[in-house]
Formats: sequence, C-alpha cells, structure tokens
Amino acid sequence: MDSDKLGGMFDRYEIFSPNIFIDPQYKVLIRYIEQKTNQKQDDFCHEDFDQSKIQKLMEEQKKSNAWLRKQGAKRLLSACVVIDDFGERADIVKAHGSTLNSLFTRGRHLQISCYGLLLQRFRMANPTIRFNAHALYVHKLNSSKDLEALAEEFSEVCGGKDNFIAIYRAATKRPYGFLFITMGATPRFYSSYDSEFKISDEEDQ
Repeated sequence: MDSDKLGGMFDRYEIFSPNIFIDPQYKVLIRYIEQKTNQKQDDFCHEDFDQSKIQKLMEEQKKSNAWLRKQGAKRLLSACVVIDDFGERADIVKAHGSTLNSLFTRGRHLQISCYGLLLQRFRMANPTIRFNAHALYVHKLNSSKDLEALAEEFSEVCGGKDNFIAIYRAATKRPYGFLFITMGATPRFYSSYDSEFKISDEEDQ
C-alpha cells in the first residue's frame, strides 16, 4: 500500500481468501482498495475461489487494454489478484486445468499481477505456477522437509543445497526476516529487502 512499493500501482483488485472477513489484517487493505479504486467490498472480496471471476477478469483486461492500445494510451489498466490460504485445494493450486495456471502464464501479458499466492508449503503449487512466478518470499519454516524441497529446487544456481540453506538461515535469523528470491533465468537472493547474497565461484569461498 505504500507509495514507494505497490501503492497506487493497480486499478483493480480481486481478493480470494476464506479468511477475508475474519483476518483483521485484511481490514486495512480493504479500506485502502475502497478509497483508491472506488470498488465496493462485496465486489472484490471473495471467500471462495471462483474460477469464472478470474476468467472474466482476464477477458475484461484483454478487451480494455486492446482498446487503450488502439487509442495510443501511455498507460494500460492493471489488476492485482490476491489468493490466500487455498493450499488444501488441489483443484486450485495443483491441477493442470486450474485457471490459476492461466493466470500465471497469461496474466502478465494482460497486465494482471497475481501477488500473494500464500501457501504453507512450496511444492503445494503446480510446477507451472512455480516456474512462472516472478518472486518468492520464504519466511521461517517449521519443517525441515520444506527447507529440503526449496534447497533442492535452487541447488544448481546456489552451488549446492548447503549454500541455499546457509542463505536461508542468514536471511531469517532476525525477527521478521525473510528470504526474498527474484525468479528468472538467473535467480537472485536477498535478505529481506536490505541486501543481496553473492555466491562465489571459488570453491574455498
């Protein structure tokens, strides 16, 4: 919401969470969205994951921005989709036919950012989603199996599992610290937003 981060970036929001009306942290975000976009709470807050709403959003973004391009607009309409706490729904986060896969593969071309696919475990998400994500936030984990899965995923670009685990522990050792990973051909690793980890090519380092 801060202006030096994502504040003011999006013209429309859609939030899908079974806890949207329970978790008090959402109250601030809901109030911000209503003030900034003039959307009504009942229009963008969804307790259930409705694939048809995602499909409708993608179609509307496609048509609206195609028209804006024809008009020579300097700025296209952007949308933010937040998906929280649906990890137990394999039909959403794991199935190949899920609309969520289309959102991660096609959404970026439609000016849609899926920010906040919040899962308790990394491999709950379909490989297509993991591969097409732009960034990954890793907070302190409770399970060594989850850490092992992440270490295996990034071992080649980190010079081994032990290097990744060392990076993770350094990033999360302070209160509220997290490992921030930017994805792509060459992933980059950061301690929160403060500093970047550099991995030496020399074996003795």
